[in-house]
This record gives sequence, C-alpha cells and structure tokens, in this order.
Amino acid sequence: MFITLGTGIGSGIIINGKIWKGFHHIGAELGHMILELDGYPCTCGNHGCVEQYCSATALIRMAREQVAIHPDSLILSLAEGDPMKITAKTVFDAVHEGDFIAERVFRRYVSYLSQMVAGVINLLDH
Repeated sequence: MFITLGTGIGSGIIINGKIWKGFHHIGAELGHMILELDGYPCTCGNHGCVEQYCSATALIRMAREQVAIHPDSLILSLAEGDPMKITAKTVFDAVHEGDFIAERVFRRYVSYLSQMVAGVINLLDH
C-alpha cells in the first residue's frame, strides 16, 4: 500500500507483485473513504471523505478556520496577513516556531491522518 498526500489523497495497492485495480479498474480510492460522518462535503459528492481531512488542502482549510478565530496566530503573520496565502508550509513553519494555534491545527491534522493509516493497516492486516 502506498499513500500520497498533496492537494488530494493518492493511493495504490500492490498484491502479489501486481497493481490491484478493483472491480471498476480504478484501484484504491482511499481519499474517498468516509472518515467523518456528516463531515465536510467532498468533490465526489459524499461528505467526510479522507481527502477532506488528510490532504494539504484540508490542512490549509483548517488553518484558515483557526486564523479567523485567532488572528494573532503566527500562521496569519507568515501569510502576510492574508488567509488566502496560507499554505501547508506556512502551517509547518509556524509549528516549528512554536505557535500554539499552528500546533493545534497540526495535531488535529495528524490525528485524522493517523486514524486513516490505522484503518488501512487494519484492513490489510486482519
């Protein structure tokens, strides 16, 4: 199993040396497994998909939500006061500088990411 994190979630499974394609020949769509019931709407039409919580896009959204509540966060300062300039790197940089809000956003992101990885491990190992 491999998982890529970017603007979305990429994934694939190799079984016995062959790429697993699934019934519809689209392989592993890990990004569209439901992680949070009644969660954020996804581009696929569902709500609460992994992609809405574990992608870089999700991390940016979470950071923007928090700076709207906590405008004194270093995240916003690093983004030159413009929430639209927040990137995943902005969040990581603020975490490295010890910003409490950035750390809270990052912990939430890692919590969702850990939940997703644990689900995959359980799926493939049990």
